[in-house]
Amino acid sequence: MKDITVITISSDNRSYLGPCLDALQRSNNGFSFDIVVVDNDSKDGSAQFVKERYPDINLIEGKTRQGFSFNNNLGIKKSDSRYILLLNVDTVIEPGTLKIMLKFMEDNTDCGLAGCKLHDTEGKIEYSCKEFPSLFNVFLEASMLERVFPGNRILGKRIMGYFDRNSPRQVDWVCGAFMFVRHSVLEQAGVLDDSFFMYYEDVDWCCRIRKSGWNIYYVPTTKTLHHKGAGTKGFSAWAYVENYKGLLHFYKKHHPLTRQIIVRSIVLCGMVVRFILICPAIILIAQRRKESMQRLSAYMEVAALSLRTI
Repeated sequence: MKDITVITISSDNRSYLGPCLDALQRSNNGFSFDIVVVDNDSKDGSAQFVKERYPDINLIEGKTRQGFSFNNNLGIKKSDSRYILLLNVDTVIEPGTLKIMLKFMEDNTDCGLAGCKLHDTEGKIEYSCKEFPSLFNVFLEASMLERVFPGNRILGKRIMGYFDRNSPRQVDWVCGAFMFVRHSVLEQAGVLDDSFFMYYEDVDWCCRIRKSGWNIYYVPTTKTLHHKGAGTKGFSAWAYVENYKGLLHFYKKHHPLTRQIIVRSIVLCGMVVRFILICPAIILIAQRRKESMQRLSAYMEVAALSLRTI
């Protein structure tokens, strides 16, 4: 039995595969681990690239395009390691990251899943640990108040913008770009729910793990470069809509009907506010008109989602 299995997915992400896998292979220091690459029906030669350059890495070739949960579960089923790391392909870990995370899990036996500090190419730290989407937290996101006051303990509470992210702490959930999970947890909490296609599967998994009696930790003693949104640079209407689909699905799975109705009302009101704010940009700012129209279309689609029968 190995110590760690690292699972990463390529969905036409060949350009990110090399840096990601090279960084992982440089991390072999005093523990055993293997790497599983799940190729999500890529058309850019990702699978062949792995075969030729990394022949010792386990490659799973998907024949149809699937979501985040489905593909990661394929890798999880291949693992018999004590720990599993789900790692986005658009990341580059530091040399000591795996060892630090392994030691943290060994020292904190109450920890079922942990995430590390994530930063972008400019060194900006991401909000990679957050609170669960309570009704108030959904309001903070939909109203955009958390964007205006991210460091406020009340208005920035969902994204935990007040937290300095320099010390380990228990959190509600961590970002799916880096999730270091104890294999034994899966016997109680199960694997990822593939009814979530792309977003909120990490929130759902952390929720189920916490309900099983384990804690979730944010571990900033090591950090990982994250080219966030590698496949969706700039504004992506598809990603925006999928995020809200995930939120509504999460509420349908974990909350009673009354809360589902309230959260849909909050989302609808938020989209109306965004609609009102984006209209002047469409009329007055010609160079941003195309993106503004994409945003408008996404807001309208999310509004329509919130009005559908539960």
